[in-house]
Amino acid sequence: MVALTLLSQCQMHEVHLPIYLAAAQQAAASPNWHSRVAILDSLSVTLFSNLFMLLHSPAFVQDARSLVLGLLSDSWREHKAKFTEEQLLTLTDLLVSPNYYA
Repeated sequence: MVALTLLSQCQMHEVHLPIYLAAAQQAAASPNWHSRVAILDSLSVTLFSNLFMLLHSPAFVQDARSLVLGLLSDSWREHKAKFTEEQLLTLTDLLVSPNYYA
């Protein structure tokens, strides 16, 4: 994890991007939420540090986008398991606007 953080602050060569992304995906699969948050921070620094090179690597951008969206949506699944069905229904009623066209 420390290596990914250090590597994210450097300008990388195009051949190193898939290796970095594979390591980030492996760390993102960790059950430890601290690791997943650290990957988000590391990825944001990597994207900023290598912005101009990434414009020529749409495959990396798409894979990184998928990784970030997966990491952002993944915490709700963990929290959702801690609620009862009644509590989830109440939360849904509060957070989702009613459908007036039904």
